Amino acid sequence: MGSQSMGDLGQTTKQHVPAEDGRQQAKREEEEEEEEKEEQKGETELVREEKERVSLITISEDPPNISIIPLEEFQKVLGSLCSAAAVTSQLRIHRDALVGKLESLLKIRKQSLHRIDELEVLKSRLRSKDLTLENAKVSLQEKSEDVAIAKDKLLPSARSLLAAANCLAVAHNHLQDACKHLEGEGGQGRLLHLQNMLRTRRRLMVSQIAALYPIVPCPVPVGKSLTPNTPFSQQRYLTNTVPQSSDSSNKDNQPVDKSDSLPMTIGGLHVVAPLNTRPGLYTEPNDHESSATALGYVAHSLALLAACLDVPLRYPIRLGASRSYIQDYAPIVEANEAAAANSVGPNSGGGRRSLIEFPLYSEGQDSTRSAYAVFLLNKDLEQVLNYMGAETVGPRHTLPNLNKIIKLVCSGACTTA
Repeated sequence: MGSQSMGDLGQTTKQHVPAEDGRQQAKREEEEEEEEKEEQKGETELVREEKERVSLITISEDPPNISIIPLEEFQKVLGSLCSAAAVTSQLRIHRDALVGKLESLLKIRKQSLHRIDELEVLKSRLRSKDLTLENAKVSLQEKSEDVAIAKDKLLPSARSLLAAANCLAVAHNHLQDACKHLEGEGGQGRLLHLQNMLRTRRRLMVSQIAALYPIVPCPVPVGKSLTPNTPFSQQRYLTNTVPQSSDSSNKDNQPVDKSDSLPMTIGGLHVVAPLNTRPGLYTEPNDHESSATALGYVAHSLALLAACLDVPLRYPIRLGASRSYIQDYAPIVEANEAAAANSVGPNSGGGRRSLIEFPLYSEGQDSTRSAYAVFLLNKDLEQVLNYMGAETVGPRHTLPNLNKIIKLVCSGACTTA
């Protein structure tokens, strides 16, 4: 049995030597695993043989199983036992080396498996990142297409905005130049200065007109007062007074001077409207001439005021002192247009027009024409007052209206003056 065990140990040794050489030359992980399995099998066989040997020795120590070896064979048996012990010690040393290598390989394997797991995790993360990147690329492509479409749509608007910006820049430059001109010597300051000078000049000229043709109240004789119930011979100057209850005084909320309620004269002369040839209208022999002269003063004053205020009169005045005329436009009716003039239609007033003069004096003239001339003169006074933004004193109050114009201009209450 001892020779058989030694033979088995020799065979086992011969089997493990080429296995060890194969493990040293292995380059791949699968070959290393096979070698590890072979080493484990070899160790298992060695352990099993050792147990069998121990069991055989134990059995041989039993008294019934003791075998007697002859002295001649004892040396051989002892040599075989010594060689078996040496082989066993070598196998143990080799086993310990294999166990150390196996532990290192297992440790390396464990690390490699751990790294493989980490690599799998990283690969899964990489796949998710790749998927996210692909989705982002797709969305980026779609958004790029949308941006291209929006750009094509906004291109005309951008061009129009660019053109508008250029126009705005040009307008801004013009505005800056205009502001520089306004701030310069010939700018807004000079304009305001010229306007102030013009107002001052107008007030001076109007004051000169007022001094040239003074309008002053004329006192009523003691014990007499002018009322609507006064006889007509005493009402000859009623058109030259300011009514105390007039609408204009109530609208302006200005206190009425007591002197304004008295009859007024211009250049010391009264204005008498030649309405008709009533008895007592002209009580003095020179009333015709004085009234014509007063109306001439009014006409001249009004013409000068209109020129100073730059107001084109609706009814032009032809000055001639006491023989002045006022003009009115009237259509020209020809012989072949007589029938058309009598008809009423949209083109009835579209013909040519001519100027008709009406005298501002009554001597040797039709009283109706003279009265109409005074009416047109009052209309011119009303036009100037309306231009100045003021109301008239009355429709037939010639001198009060003229006096109001002069006061408004001289006091500076009129913005247009």
